[in-house]
Amino acid sequence: MSFITRAVSLPSRTGVRSMTTGTSPTTIWVSNLRKRRPNAIAELLKPYGTVVSYFFKPKKAAHNGKTSVPPSLVVSMKTRDEAQAAITAAEVAEIGEDNPLVVRQYKEPAKIWKVDKNLNPNQTLFIKFLPSATPEDPNGDGLSEALKKMCESYGEVEELRWQVNSKSGLRLTTASVRFGTVDAATKCWNEWAMYPPTFYGRALGVNYSSQKQTA
Repeated sequence: MSFITRAVSLPSRTGVRSMTTGTSPTTIWVSNLRKRRPNAIAELLKPYGTVVSYFFKPKKAAHNGKTSVPPSLVVSMKTRDEAQAAITAAEVAEIGEDNPLVVRQYKEPAKIWKVDKNLNPNQTLFIKFLPSATPEDPNGDGLSEALKKMCESYGEVEELRWQVNSKSGLRLTTASVRFGTVDAATKCWNEWAMYPPTFYGRALGVNYSSQKQTA
């Protein structure tokens, strides 16, 4: 089953295109994880629908007077109804038994990804808003292969580097893809900048790489 589709954006008249990426009505936010691993959380959600993908948000320490934020999981369900079913079940403490999960609609504003046409075309693209795993692929190896295959439709891919959290070992939501030629990278950029693909429930953002992005 493929979870790769296209999301339409509108080009601006300036050198920068803006598009809504990252979230959708099928996305839920799950907290009160305790010590449960992300794949265990995904298993708890399966009775309510198909878990397409998820990504882990680690704990944020208190800083500048702000309270700490506990770790959470952002989950893409297949449909809006399935997302709502999980939210409803959590409201009556059905998910997680003694330590029930807290499930809410993911209300973080959908991110606006700016495609900067002032970056010089080069062989490497910087891709953002990726999922980190699926229930069937908790390490994300299959996601990496799927992303590479998508990119290979534009030309040879020399290297794909998916960033990983050094503490948890989980994949992050960003990757860089180095094509064999600038022409191949440009073909991919031209299409994805105008029609960003939805990859396992996540609408992707793309830019040419810069030193700051790939550091």
